[in-house]
Amino acid sequence: MAYMIRTLFCLSILIGASAFAAEVVEITYNDGKKEKGELIEQSVDKVVLRQKMADNNIDFPIPWTRIQSISNGLTRETVLKKWKETNKDKLCPDCNGDRQVSCKKCNGSGSLTRIMAPCAACEGTGSTACKAKGCDHGKIPCTGNCLKLSEGKWEKGDENLLWRKFTYPGGWNSWSERHLGEVIEIQNGKPVNIGKCKLCDGTTTLKCKACEGTGKTVCAVCKGVKEIAQSGPAPKCPDCQGGKLSCPTCKGSGLKP
Repeated sequence: MAYMIRTLFCLSILIGASAFAAEVVEITYNDGKKEKGELIEQSVDKVVLRQKMADNNIDFPIPWTRIQSISNGLTRETVLKKWKETNKDKLCPDCNGDRQVSCKKCNGSGSLTRIMAPCAACEGTGSTACKAKGCDHGKIPCTGNCLKLSEGKWEKGDENLLWRKFTYPGGWNSWSERHLGEVIEIQNGKPVNIGKCKLCDGTTTLKCKACEGTGKTVCAVCKGVKEIAQSGPAPKCPDCQGGKLSCPTCKGSGLKP
């Protein structure tokens, strides 16, 4: 009877150990390699993977920095979140349990600002000539039907001026370049000068809407800042790794000192 009780007791221990056996997972590393084993420990810094080799169990601590993913969906973020909840009254006031703080030298970017050089596209002025159709130093031809040298046929005539002829049944009238900016209308079958164009006030041009009459637009390359970063990768920050530093208050423990 005693032997049977001891046997049943040992069997129950084995069954209990089997029921709570570590989870078998597959870890994918940053280099793409994969590895299977029993996940027997997890912390904010690492996980421990147990693998059977011959008749021995070998435990391998693997830092999160090497891990791309774990097959059961476990991440450092989820572990850290749970750890914070467990230690919510003990967290470091400066890093809030993250164990790291942003590097001030690179503003947490991990890279230093690249050396700036004058923008070649705008020669360091921040602006370039307006490229809107017809824009000439901020002016475009009047869109009204006033007399303009750019429209109609002009010929040299009296007083050595350019003249434009308007014909009508039975005759013609002509106006010289002195009348640029004035509007010629056909009234009762004949061309008649009705005075200055109301759109351009006789100037034959209008302010370009694209550049607001300045003749310049913001440089598309430097966006108006006059400088651009020199080509090539930005230099890495010498004070940190990836923009983070170990929290000086808690010495990287995440807990109140």
